[in-house]
Amino acid sequence: MELYALACLFYSTSGTEEQINPEGNWINQKNWMTSNGLCSWHGVQCEGDILDDGSSEQSNNNDNGFVAALQLPSNGLNGGLPSELSALTLLSKLDLSVNGLTGTLPKKLSELHELRDLILRENDFSGVIPTDYGIRLSNMRQLNLGVNRLNGPIPRQIEHMVELRSLGLERNQLQGNIPDLEDMSKLNMLYLESNNLDGPFPDSVAKLTSLVELNLSNNHLTGFLPAELAKLTRLEKMILNHLNLQGTLPSNLFKTVTRLTELSLQNNKFSGQIPTSIGHLKDIQGFFLGDNKFTGTIPRQIGLMADLRQFQIHGNEIGGTIPSIISALNDLEGLQLSRNFITGAIPTEIGYLHRLVAIHFESNQLEGEVPSEIGNIRTLKQARLYFNDLTGSIPEEVCSLTSDEDLTYLGADCEDGKVTCDCCTKCF
Repeated sequence: MELYALACLFYSTSGTEEQINPEGNWINQKNWMTSNGLCSWHGVQCEGDILDDGSSEQSNNNDNGFVAALQLPSNGLNGGLPSELSALTLLSKLDLSVNGLTGTLPKKLSELHELRDLILRENDFSGVIPTDYGIRLSNMRQLNLGVNRLNGPIPRQIEHMVELRSLGLERNQLQGNIPDLEDMSKLNMLYLESNNLDGPFPDSVAKLTSLVELNLSNNHLTGFLPAELAKLTRLEKMILNHLNLQGTLPSNLFKTVTRLTELSLQNNKFSGQIPTSIGHLKDIQGFFLGDNKFTGTIPRQIGLMADLRQFQIHGNEIGGTIPSIISALNDLEGLQLSRNFITGAIPTEIGYLHRLVAIHFESNQLEGEVPSEIGNIRTLKQARLYFNDLTGSIPEEVCSLTSDEDLTYLGADCEDGKVTCDCCTKCF
């Protein structure tokens, strides 16, 4: 039956009907459909090939054993996934990701009670997620169906997968509310971005205290961030872009969720001030709050974010000056402050940021002259300084970056004469 199941997979997805020495379109079909034992077929691991740590090794076994793992990612599989795979009764891992598989997800895969990892991302599956997956695959550790064309709701039965560590349903066409997930207490990774999910921000997410990565971006969620998110003390990535969330950020969020390396809340309707508690984010590398309604000023505590590489708060209502303490951010590569109400001079301390690649200061109320210290930033590729109240001449030290072909975009208000610039690549 296992040989039959694998043969069905081969003939369904390899584009051949040859019965003797078949040569399909798979990238690697070593030993498939030959007299060699199935345990030697490419991508097949039998019982005994799965190591104690859960990883696998390719067997040299020439026998026909029980298939424990079937892994054929990026192997040129095209066509439907046959329901006969349910005959692989001891299968614990199925990875057919990044292929051209089409049709619907076979309901009979729910009969694979030993299945721990089902990875079918980046194919062309359509239709709904079978509810039986949630009911009968209760021992799953990883379910990854992202980047397909699946539609319909996320089955509420998925809450029965209480052993799940990773759930990836991103970049599909799923609809409806996010179901209650609070019983999935072991979940580390939750990726639901780029669907058509709607309804209020799911409160149950705040009860997933094992979460390390969370991405719900590009959906139609509404409401406020619950204060209970402060309990997600293991969280390292929180990505909630392009939603309809509003209100202020929970006051204690950054006092407890201190392991964040990426915080991205862009294109929402958040308001209020950026909390001074951002100084607790010692490991943060990407801080993205662009296109919201934040007010107030840039907190001086930004200087405590020692690992920061990207700081983007463009498209808000933030005023005040650029704090000189940014000179402490030795790893900073992108500083995007455009479309705010920032005043004062560009601090000369910016010249200490020797890894800076892009400064976007356009559409603010900056004044004074452009500091020559910017010329010390040999890594600089873009400097957008236009639509401000800057005056004087662009210093020779800055122009020298353009002559060395390092600074490929330099834009200033030189068209109307507010700024004199002979080296600008764009005048406004």
